[in-house]
Amino acid sequence: MLTIIVMEMVVGYYALADLWAANRALQQSAEIQRLALTLGRNWESARRLQKDFFLQSAVIGANDAYSIYAMASAGKIDEVIRDGALLKRMIATTPDDSAVRTRLTDLDLLLSTVSRYATTYEEATELEMSMTSRDAGLSAQLDSVSARVLALLAGAREHETLIALYYELRYFGESAPFKAGAMDAAVLSLREAVGQSSLPAERISAALDALDTYEQLASQIAQTDAQIQEKLATLAQLGNSVEPGLVTLLAAVNTEAGQARLRFEQTR
Repeated sequence: MLTIIVMEMVVGYYALADLWAANRALQQSAEIQRLALTLGRNWESARRLQKDFFLQSAVIGANDAYSIYAMASAGKIDEVIRDGALLKRMIATTPDDSAVRTRLTDLDLLLSTVSRYATTYEEATELEMSMTSRDAGLSAQLDSVSARVLALLAGAREHETLIALYYELRYFGESAPFKAGAMDAAVLSLREAVGQSSLPAERISAALDALDTYEQLASQIAQTDAQIQEKLATLAQLGNSVEPGLVTLLAAVNTEAGQARLRFEQTR
């Protein structure tokens, strides 16, 4: 009788141990699933906010767009990297044959890509701010110099000719795509007209200096814009390469969560 009781206790103990183990595995898989889903949502938000920053920068100004969109996007990317590192540590504790454990290499690649995305996004944001910042941006500087040139041309007997050449310069200097050759020709035409105009010598000198500055700024803006477009292309490439990895990871996580629930039910 005592032997039977002892055997029943041993069987009960092992059954209870199996139940506890299954419950721990269930809780772990649920936490892994929660982290993976949160990571996916934050990544989607980060990309949407990143796109909104560059779209809205020209609409509401780079300063406001940075405060509303860029900072929020950077925060979401930081959360993705943080949650990804935690997710990696949790997955590393799962059984070797689990569905998620086999995806550790994919997760490493995904997090590496997200880190490269974060660096590229920071660089692109800095370029955008350098060009469109309200007070010190290149575009604001160009507008200021342009207004100075226009003011210096006032009062000349050749005013109509100078103004026509001025607006021709602005068209080629500020339109997209930027045409360096056309702008150089427009600058040369206006410089010659200013030099031969009836304006006082000091105003001619000031206007020519302003035209030099205008030409430099317009060229710098074109170069910066080209760099931004290159960064945006890289962001799109990196972002698109993350999505398949996320889908695969989430599928593995959901599979593991389903298996953990099944094992728990079988031990009850």
